[in-house]
Amino acid sequence: MSSDRVPAASVLAVLLLLAGAVAVPEEARSATYVVGAGTGCTHNTLAGALATVAATPGSHTVRVTRSTGHTQIAVSLTTGQTLDITGGFATCAQTTPDTTPTVLDGAGGATEPVMRITVNTGGIVRLDRLTIRNGDEDGAGYGGGIYFRGDGVLEIQRSNITNNTAGYGGGLYAEGLGSAALLRIGADVYIGSNTARLSGGGIYLEGMQMEMVSPRTMLAANKALGSGGEGGYGGGLMMLSGSHPTDARIDTTGQGDVGAIFGNEARYGGGIAIYAADAEHEDMSFIVAGTSALAPVRIRGNSASVAGGGLYVKPAIDFSFDAVYIHARFRNFALNENSAADGAAAYMDFDDIDGPGAHLYFNSTDEGTCPLNRPCGEVSANDAHDGIGPTEGAILRLTEGTQLSINQNVASAGIGAGVIMQDNRGGRLIYSSNQGSPVRLDNAVMSGNQVSQELIRLAGDEFSYLWLRGVTIAGNDIGSGHVIAKSDDSTIDGAIIWQPGKNSLQSNGGSLVARSVIASEVSSLGGGPEALVRDPRFTDPDRGDFTLRAASPAIDVAMPGNKELKDVLFRPRNVDIPLIPNRSGPRDIGAYEVQFLPALVQNPDFDIDLHQWATVTAGVTTRDALNAIGPTDSGSAKITQTNVAYGQAIRGIRQCVHLPGPGLYAINGSGRGTGNITTGGDIAQLHWEYRRNGGESCTQGVATLSGVHSLSNSGSWSRPANPALVSVEPTEWNSNTSITVTLVAIESGVSGEPRTTSAWFDGVRVERATDDTIFRNGFD
Repeated sequence: MSSDRVPAASVLAVLLLLAGAVAVPEEARSATYVVGAGTGCTHNTLAGALATVAATPGSHTVRVTRSTGHTQIAVSLTTGQTLDITGGFATCAQTTPDTTPTVLDGAGGATEPVMRITVNTGGIVRLDRLTIRNGDEDGAGYGGGIYFRGDGVLEIQRSNITNNTAGYGGGLYAEGLGSAALLRIGADVYIGSNTARLSGGGIYLEGMQMEMVSPRTMLAANKALGSGGEGGYGGGLMMLSGSHPTDARIDTTGQGDVGAIFGNEARYGGGIAIYAADAEHEDMSFIVAGTSALAPVRIRGNSASVAGGGLYVKPAIDFSFDAVYIHARFRNFALNENSAADGAAAYMDFDDIDGPGAHLYFNSTDEGTCPLNRPCGEVSANDAHDGIGPTEGAILRLTEGTQLSINQNVASAGIGAGVIMQDNRGGRLIYSSNQGSPVRLDNAVMSGNQVSQELIRLAGDEFSYLWLRGVTIAGNDIGSGHVIAKSDDSTIDGAIIWQPGKNSLQSNGGSLVARSVIASEVSSLGGGPEALVRDPRFTDPDRGDFTLRAASPAIDVAMPGNKELKDVLFRPRNVDIPLIPNRSGPRDIGAYEVQFLPALVQNPDFDIDLHQWATVTAGVTTRDALNAIGPTDSGSAKITQTNVAYGQAIRGIRQCVHLPGPGLYAINGSGRGTGNITTGGDIAQLHWEYRRNGGESCTQGVATLSGVHSLSNSGSWSRPANPALVSVEPTEWNSNTSITVTLVAIESGVSGEPRTTSAWFDGVRVERATDDTIFRNGFD
């Protein structure tokens, strides 16, 4: 008997067809294709594998092996799928990738990108373990190594994009066609030695988001040449405005200690250029937000022949006052060793129509993290240079409608941190040349800079205010007769301006408020009780250490600010040092906040040299490898002299120690002579002088008290159990109260004439005495 029953599976298939939802076999939804020659290969060319992918719905993987050469490559792909194109396979039979990338070489082929990729909405293409090289898109074309556009995502990791050439985007061109477009540069990516005939040597980014936030990734040695006066923007990265936002975020320390964006060249923006092409385009942002506690995000060693060695920014505004605002924000960063004729570190340009637009913010974002005890920003060793010789250009250059800010609007959130600007060379460190270009610096150190004109100049007289708060300016070589020039309202609060021989300020207009200022010259600041001439007593200014010594007049002076404020090393502000009397409050003046009472004697252990000790008798004191304090061979001071009479004192080196407040002070050290267990020898002694008012040199007037503290005459190290003690009463103490300590060797050997005297010293201390200091080891 026959049956008319239709099988259940056929019914289900018909229903799915009617519903428009035909089930796709598992193998069609996710397939792996292998390109190469030999067993296990599915395709012998990458182009063939990509054609199969395009014709097969689903998410796929293409393995590109090294079993055949991939030369004269110029492939094209348009997809909305998820696709992984992965190298790192020696043969088609290998299933786990190795560390050797597969090379896709465009040399000798069509004048096209090595890879032309369009990713539609929802699509993701991932490139892994590939070297893409020798692509050549001719003329003013786009994308030498990779041409990417669309509304999807392109991810690149563990790959190299090198030696490619194009008009725009020598290494990679990326254009967004929708709000979901994203270029993600992952870990271990090197984009280097690419050339743009016009702009975007490494990457050209337009109307798209870019992330470069993974480790060991860098843009290096790319060039944007420019031609016939056109282009030449963005040696490493060129960002162009578009109908969709153009934004980039960088958080990588690069490869080794070189940096993330290194050694790129252009006419404008050797490292990065951000350019608004049309005032009706979307606003743009560039964010450097480092999260490593070990190293900042470095933009280093880039050069521009015209402007903006590290960074160049140009906004747009039209007659309807539509504008493209560009915000460049940096946190946990370093702009160093860049060069340009003007704006060696950064150049903030303006459109031909007056108006606001470009903002450069240091540490004015809550993205990224600041490491403790290290500056969260650095602008250092940049050079105003045009490739032929030094110029009068600035290190940080602002034009009309641009702004420079450190810590603006973030201090109350507890995330503000400082920037060190040091060892730069140019006409000026900061130059704002036009109206509407304010400068706000909070927590900054400016030291060791060599400038032919003023250190800071604001020329605009409208909306060009200057705000300096918690800054230290010292140790700069300044060609002008004044440190700062301004023409609009200014506030200088809690600042140290220590440039002896220079006027602190030239005011060409606008009001001035000066509060809690220590300066080498104060008449130009209005004088009065809020601006004082006092040596700030830096720890070691000769070697660039502008932290404060224990007896600095800048400690515990100013009114407390917001409790969330940080100093330049991201340490708390408003730290009250109990021993030191407050003047108006616990906050320190300058960029550094003392966290605890510093050591009174500088270089007490002679670990490197005898620096910070003054010579008393020339030629008798040297550093010796023998030591009592610290690691073996960490050093000591040795006094030695020949032809010395018995009992003669050889005075070697001394140090002036200002006392931070009244109290009991202990003087001690470790010493070594020349004696042994049966005979005496030369004696190591500390000679000290206490002066109630010794002046800045500690030698003014007659010593109030003096004494001798013998350390040892033995041939082995010894430290006396009981220190010498000096009591300073509150009624005696002032800011110039001091103790001078001198290292002295006494000839006391048993040898005959002529005699040679030798004594060693280590761990010399002047300390605030505690009960433990006084009564330990049986002292009564």
